[in-house]
Amino acid sequence: MDVFVDWQPFFEDRPPSVERDRHFGYLRALMAENRVLDALWEIDWLEERIEIAARPDLLGELAAIVTTYLSPR
Repeated sequence: MDVFVDWQPFFEDRPPSVERDRHFGYLRALMAENRVLDALWEIDWLEERIEIAARPDLLGELAAIVTTYLSPR
């Protein structure tokens, strides 16, 4: 049985920048823990929520996060 939860009311009282920073911080933590599949899910969720592809500034920030943790060490 699928359960649909409407998260929109939860986010409406927060500025978009606060929400973005929270999720980008979570993404950094996932990548640091090498949880790449979870990170991909988070990226997909972020894309749906804030349309990263349409925002070059956010796309650049996302690319920096991913390349930082996927680069050879």
